[in-house]
Amino acid sequence: MAGSRFIFRQPWLLRLTQFIVAVLLMRQIFWSLWGRLNPDEFENAQVLWLLLHDIWPGRDYYHSHPAFFNFLLYPFYRACGPTPEMFSWVRAGLLPISLLPFWQLSRLTQRVAAEKIVPWLALALFLTASFAARSLVESRPDTLQVPFILAGLLATLAYLDDRHAARARLATAAVCFGVALLFGNKVVLVILATAWALERFHDRFLHWSFARRLWRLALFGAVLLVPELLYWGSYAAFGRTDLLRSLFALSSLQPLVQPAVALALPRHLLLICLVGPVVILLGLLGLYGVWRPASEPGMPSAAVFLLGSSALALLAQALLMPVNLPHLSVLPLLLLSILAALWLRRRPGWVVAGCLLISLLVGIRFDAHQFETRRRQLDAFRYLLEVAPRDRPILDGYSGFACFRPIVGRLIYYRPRYFDIPESDEGAAEIIDHLRDRGFAAVVVDPAYPEMMRGIRTLIERNYEPSVYPEIRLPRKTVAAPDALR
Repeated sequence: MAGSRFIFRQPWLLRLTQFIVAVLLMRQIFWSLWGRLNPDEFENAQVLWLLLHDIWPGRDYYHSHPAFFNFLLYPFYRACGPTPEMFSWVRAGLLPISLLPFWQLSRLTQRVAAEKIVPWLALALFLTASFAARSLVESRPDTLQVPFILAGLLATLAYLDDRHAARARLATAAVCFGVALLFGNKVVLVILATAWALERFHDRFLHWSFARRLWRLALFGAVLLVPELLYWGSYAAFGRTDLLRSLFALSSLQPLVQPAVALALPRHLLLICLVGPVVILLGLLGLYGVWRPASEPGMPSAAVFLLGSSALALLAQALLMPVNLPHLSVLPLLLLSILAALWLRRRPGWVVAGCLLISLLVGIRFDAHQFETRRRQLDAFRYLLEVAPRDRPILDGYSGFACFRPIVGRLIYYRPRYFDIPESDEGAAEIIDHLRDRGFAAVVVDPAYPEMMRGIRTLIERNYEPSVYPEIRLPRKTVAAPDALR
């Protein structure tokens, strides 16, 4: 441990790390209060609007998440109405929750390392991975799910350290994981890692019989499902049993990885390595160095096993998804940053400082392309709300501006990857018919959007003219060219 003592004799390294964390936390606050909105944030508000009009995901249209998070947006909708200001208030309301994972990350790191600088290193490494850190401030289910998952991990580690097997701590972990299930299925991988760690490092250590170990895991699973069952039961209590099938289809029991993803793996691997290479590399080195209990005396191997196995499973899931989703990399990078900090604590100070600066430069390069405010975005959305009738749908590429309006068919937005679902032919036909008849109140498509289906761009240019905003096209009053696909 000589290397560990060496770097902590240098107070400048701790001050440098704390300065980096303070600056990057200010960046998180800027992103939350003024940063550009993700199109998924509009989509979440659109799902709420459709729910209030008795149009349900799964039953009436395609949606990839449970509706629990969308119901939680209702107080903001009630206070602001279907206006652009609603999104800023949602971001501001979620700001304290979006900062909570950083405190939880510090607490998790303290469970596996006693040195003062290690939690700061973990925080600095994760925050430099801007690709993931930015999505934590967005109003999406993951913003609420991540704190519950980390709380479940903290409760699990407290239980693993308890030789008296306090049931309350295990029940707390199960409830936290159960609530996280209401927001999506990523937590399933963490639950499996938790069950494995309980069996391998705790219950067996207490020399319990196999039947008793199995009974404890069964109780853990039963408590874990309580929030999900209460959520489903609330629909039955209000007489909406007709929605239970669609609820089950959108529940966290859906597949964790979508099929036919092998072709996407190289592209996603390159993307994630470009935006968080230092965290991933050092995290894997740290995991390799401390995975075996004998590799470092005094290391709480159960905690490292739980954090490491969860990180590897979540990272694999992020790489195997068919699209680039920054929010999928949040949890694996959070956990890998802990392991990376464990590896760095035994290195010379100049190595630690160099890794921090390299990771920071990578993050700054990403920020240079992403540091946009939402002012123009909301101005364009407000303009569209004013000029386009509210009772008519809008064809949207990927702006989110079709929010607070009826939809066409079973698709919320025009995204080419959604046309791989069984309703693709029907959905494409409906969109073409609406374009031909100028049934859309407006079309919002980036002029450079490269993946439009053949013929749709032709109909857009023929029947819709540009407005004061280049991406927004309004119906032409007269159409000279024939309404036929070429």
